Amino acid sequence: MATEKKKPKLIKTVDLFSRVISKVDDWSVKTEIEQLDFAQYMWSPTDKKILKDLLLNTKNQETKSLFLDLKFKAFVHSVIENGLNTDDMKLYQQFKHRLPLRALGLAYDQDDLVVSTASIDTKQPIRAGFYMLEVQIDSEVFRSKIPLNLLTGKSVSKQVKSIEELDEYISFPLHVQSGSLAKRLVRLNTDTVLSLELAEECRSEDLSLFRLIKVSKKFFISRIYKKLGKSMTLAQLNATSDSQFEDSWRDYTTVFRTDSNPTANYQEFIATQEKKAIPSTEHQLASLSKWLVKTGRVSPFPKS
Repeated sequence: MATEKKKPKLIKTVDLFSRVISKVDDWSVKTEIEQLDFAQYMWSPTDKKILKDLLLNTKNQETKSLFLDLKFKAFVHSVIENGLNTDDMKLYQQFKHRLPLRALGLAYDQDDLVVSTASIDTKQPIRAGFYMLEVQIDSEVFRSKIPLNLLTGKSVSKQVKSIEELDEYISFPLHVQSGSLAKRLVRLNTDTVLSLELAEECRSEDLSLFRLIKVSKKFFISRIYKKLGKSMTLAQLNATSDSQFEDSWRDYTTVFRTDSNPTANYQEFIATQEKKAIPSTEHQLASLSKWLVKTGRVSPFPKS
């Protein structure tokens, strides 16, 4: 009787992200906010075991090719054994494109797209979560602003009543400059198929890079605040309530909707930004009175 072959061990993507990668995200945010010249992060014994099983297991076909580069192998081994520090993060930026993020379920790229003359769609539903979208378009003619839209079009169960509602809930517009990398945050509340809409003057072959990278919620919030030009302390980041998060996310999406369609969003800009910047009538009259007295055009009123 022939013995059954054991199935290869599945990669624990959930464990890897929730217990390892998200911690690195949070640590990097903390280091950035506190503006530390040097910081260090140490793995727990459990984290070390997960990393070794996934990244140093020679039987793992998904990660085996990583270690053809001996310098990279030594770097990964050092990071697992000794933790991370700010100098390691600089090296990480050089090597991160070699990490098997797609194989580990932590990123999606062009291999996950189905490209046709009519549409560009993801082959499978993208898992719910927080993501950073990176896109580059290399068009034959240079363009400073190429409109692009990422839509959750094929698996949306709720009925959308208006274009405004469509934009608010399932659309992620972005402007891309020819030959340059463009980024924006993407939030998916459910697993969904994504569709990529390019401008009419662009061809699908012009899409030279598409990457959707999973990030932690804390990293996601920090990038929202950075885009909005708001500073925050680590304590404020940790104490962010659900309502504060929703309000900030709404402001963030408004920035991209306004950039995408300024005419349609002008009234929203007046209501949310311009009115707040206009002083009240009483304040304007008080300022005018001070100016008239200061310039000698009227005499100061006698004090009672």
